[in-house]
Amino acid sequence: MHGLLHDLRYGTRALVRRPTTSGLAIVTLAVGIGLSTAMFSLVEAVVLRPLRLPEPERVVRLTYTGETNRFGHYLSGPDFEQLRESVTRAVGPGSSRPFVDLAAVGAWLPTLVTDQGGRRIWAGRVSPWFFRMLGISPLLGRDFVADDVTGAETEAVILGYRIWQSAFGADVDIIGRRIDMSPHTYTVIGILPPDIDLPTDHELWTVLDLTSASWMRDRGVRPFLVYGRVSGDATLGRARDLVGQVATRIARAHPDTNAGVDVDIVPLRSTLAENVRRPLLILLGAVLMVLLIACANVTNLLLASGVTRSEEFAICLALGCPRGRLVRRVLVEALLLSGVAGTLGVLTTIAAVDAIRAIASDSVPRLEGLAINAAVLGFALIAALASALVAGLIPALRATAGERHAGRSLGGRSGSGRRHPGEALLIGEFALCAVLLVGAGLFLRSLGHLDRVDLGLEYAGVQSLRTSVGSGRDPVATIDEIRSSLQRLVGVERVVATSHIPLSGAYMDVPVILRDRPVRDVDRPLVTYRVISPGYFEALGIGLVRGRTIHGRDGADSRRVAVVNEAAAKRLWGDADPVGQILALADRPEDDTSAGWIEVVGVVADVRHGGPGSPPMPAFYVSYSQADQAWRWGIGGSMGFLVWPTAGVSISEARLRQAVREVSAEIPVFAVTTLASYLRSSTAQTRFAATLLQIFSGVAFLLAAVGIYGLVSFAVRRRTHDIGIRMALGADRFRVQKEILGGALRIASAGAVAGLVLVQLVGRAIASQLHGVTTSDLSTNLTTVLALVSVALVASWVPARHAAALDPSQALRAE
Repeated sequence: MHGLLHDLRYGTRALVRRPTTSGLAIVTLAVGIGLSTAMFSLVEAVVLRPLRLPEPERVVRLTYTGETNRFGHYLSGPDFEQLRESVTRAVGPGSSRPFVDLAAVGAWLPTLVTDQGGRRIWAGRVSPWFFRMLGISPLLGRDFVADDVTGAETEAVILGYRIWQSAFGADVDIIGRRIDMSPHTYTVIGILPPDIDLPTDHELWTVLDLTSASWMRDRGVRPFLVYGRVSGDATLGRARDLVGQVATRIARAHPDTNAGVDVDIVPLRSTLAENVRRPLLILLGAVLMVLLIACANVTNLLLASGVTRSEEFAICLALGCPRGRLVRRVLVEALLLSGVAGTLGVLTTIAAVDAIRAIASDSVPRLEGLAINAAVLGFALIAALASALVAGLIPALRATAGERHAGRSLGGRSGSGRRHPGEALLIGEFALCAVLLVGAGLFLRSLGHLDRVDLGLEYAGVQSLRTSVGSGRDPVATIDEIRSSLQRLVGVERVVATSHIPLSGAYMDVPVILRDRPVRDVDRPLVTYRVISPGYFEALGIGLVRGRTIHGRDGADSRRVAVVNEAAAKRLWGDADPVGQILALADRPEDDTSAGWIEVVGVVADVRHGGPGSPPMPAFYVSYSQADQAWRWGIGGSMGFLVWPTAGVSISEARLRQAVREVSAEIPVFAVTTLASYLRSSTAQTRFAATLLQIFSGVAFLLAAVGIYGLVSFAVRRRTHDIGIRMALGADRFRVQKEILGGALRIASAGAVAGLVLVQLVGRAIASQLHGVTTSDLSTNLTTVLALVSVALVASWVPARHAAALDPSQALRAE
């Protein structure tokens, strides 16, 4: 202990004696530790943090699998009931239940009406035992019971903690009160606690009654997410096998709807933030590269310090001081550096976390958990200790090896005939920097590609809003009135209505049947169903390919017609002419004269409704005046309106709301925004990753420049005597400068090439995040090489000029 305290005092004095070197090392490590800790805090909050549920590792989600599966995570009501009955009972004599229970969750979009007005919210219909299965008890009130399933007028609702606070002011007397979720009222029976992680993002919940509608009992309709809790006596493997066996029995018994479809289970943790998991881990890997680059720079600084102290260490070794003691002394110095850097790094982390929160905005889920907690501070401590070991070990071993002239290289040979280890470290720095630069370049190219993608529509200047028009009113008449009211606003050129706002990513897939092609339910093609008003295609500039579009004569009393896009035409009829073809929604008509048949009258160009990163979806469009099926399929009266202001005019949100209020004060208005904002949201995750990669690669680039400058400057100082001898013997100044610049160029080139090879090795990790560009993109790779070579030459230019300007007589006296 006494020896360690002595080393601490010695190390502190040594660092104070070299303020410039120590300060640069501390700042370099602080940046690396701070950025990496901030990125870890984001990954910890979104991906790694344990779910706030009892035994969360035993909560799973059931999902369809199989080559013919088109339904993803959603199960039908009959499949759910059969699976629950089979997997929650004991299997064999003396066997325990593999599942505690299964529960289904359905989504809907009611309009919550409060004193603050109407607002559209995501709500869930859940099995009565859903919260008990998860192990959640209400903060206030009670949970659902079996008696809550029946009786629409007394239907119970449980509020989430956030909506209880935001919409009801955290009123504790709300239990037992009726609230308006148009067109029905519901009784509040409970409030959920705030510190829980639910499988879905619903804001409130009502009870799911699988007998309330015929489509819930249709095995071909799959609207439910199903979650389960594996019992403590069963393994996930056993539970997965049993679910698969039951799914096989269902497929054999119901081939029309389930042929080729299997069911699997996945842990709940893997389903949360699944869309951002890979990008966040990529960014964490990128920032750890920055930390490694920082460690390499500090290693070079300590190597330089060790060379200047080689005589001191040589004398200590000659006097019998153990080498291990000297190694420990250098490591203690590195530990002191990293300790101070770690403290500053935590301060850097606080600022970086705020910046990440602002950059991430709505593109990253679970962001409310982003904070500096014990796990984050623990990572900072580990990063500081690892940095001390990585940065200090090589200098410690090198400085105590007894090599007197270890620093003479870069453009010449060292005294021992070996290259300085700092050169290898710099090559590694440049390699990692190349990876980061290529990654940032690829994401920028990807964003550029997304910005140039033809969306299939014209969105500039278009404003949008959503309303609920199905609250006890005639929806067709209400839509007409709202359109007219919006059209009368000063500065409005045109208004159209649609069930799904373009570029918002919202869609509704429905299975269709073709009159001339009977198929099994499981083989029914899925298309996206959109309800529109006349003039929709013309207003958005969506091209007509064949036939005609929807017009005002397509009313409730006329022949039912639809327009399909090119993707739907190809999927449904191949090369055949779609115009004149007859189709229907999933409810099969009884005969050719049934009102359910719809005639295709036109084909329009494809539109990327989900944004530039999503492919065009097969879609068909019907007029809202003929859309009786739309309300049954879940649109439920929610309609969007697109408003085109005259050139240079922007219609305020207040004026848009007032126009709807003039139709009826009870009609809620929400999601007032622009199509351009929807477009920005669709690329938000890519922009988030590109922004952080630019920051990380910029820091790495700066560190690489500082590193090459430091190494060249140190090499020039250590070789001053050698340079003086060469110049006294007639060496040309230009040749001396050329050799030093050539050494820097060799390091940068080797590092750049190694980095490009590394990019190809790790290319699969980022390939799925790119759009329209690959890791072998020539312009990005070439730009990276040129950038690294340029920064090496610029950074080494000053010390090279200094070497070429040396006076031979003074250089000969230097040592």
